[in-house]
Amino acid sequence: MSVPDDLHERVKPDAVRSGVQSKVTAPEAAASEITLGGRIGDSSCFMALEVEETILVPVDMMRKRNIQLLRIVGDSLVGDHLVDSDLVIIEKRNTARDGEMVLACTRNDGVSAKRFFRDGPRIRLEPDNPSCEALCFDENDVIIQGVVVGILRKFKG
Repeated sequence: MSVPDDLHERVKPDAVRSGVQSKVTAPEAAASEITLGGRIGDSSCFMALEVEETILVPVDMMRKRNIQLLRIVGDSLVGDHLVDSDLVIIEKRNTARDGEMVLACTRNDGVSAKRFFRDGPRIRLEPDNPSCEALCFDENDVIIQGVVVGILRKFKG
């Protein structure tokens, strides 16, 4: 593992002098505030937030994409290591490749976050939890609203 050339510039000088374990400070503009768009649940649950909440998102996770941020409610994607209260970064787009985790709006079941699979003219939205069933639709009954490109989690402790 190599040490960045500017490490000494990013280390807090007081931490080095006192013998305390040093901390590396983040470069300026390393994060951008994004408004939390709502909560997305297991199957038919999408709730817009009444109170505006902003979250700092690392700039390298955004990559100049058109993104939105949603909070996960439930456990339909626990096999993908997404747990209740995680934040997902969604790139807003209307297409997806097989296996991508998507935010999909369906005619009868509302909005959900699931894995996307195309089976001919049918779309399968698959949870990654053995206790949840896959949802199958005609392709005209599903609108892809975005693809998950990142996950943010606040560890409790």
